[in-house]
Amino acid sequence: MPSEQWLLLQVGAALELALPFSRVRRVLHRQERDFESYASQAADLADCLGVPPGAGLPGVLILLNSGACWRAGGVLLPDGRERLSYLSLPGDLFRDRAWCRGVLSDRGRWIYVVNEEGFGEGNG
Repeated sequence: MPSEQWLLLQVGAALELALPFSRVRRVLHRQERDFESYASQAADLADCLGVPPGAGLPGVLILLNSGACWRAGGVLLPDGRERLSYLSLPGDLFRDRAWCRGVLSDRGRWIYVVNEEGFGEGNG
């Protein structure tokens, strides 16, 4: 998966997720006029994963090609200096947490790669 383009989602102060860019239809920031119309149906990632939300983060909505809508604290693309290595994980490693299919590693930094199909209520 070395050629994959990643969208990095900041969920809380200490949790980052990665999502293949090809699965994202749109990212909405609070300033966009249709933010509120999508906000009511968004699954809050911090809440789903049971982590404290990032209080100082701006808050964004990620609209996926599948039709799902997620709320995260912030979003960014990796800059060219990051050397993200993808490490796949065995399917049963997280047991009932099927939302994670691997990690991206960069010099001690760990970013959890989201398995969109396994992410939802009851997987936190």
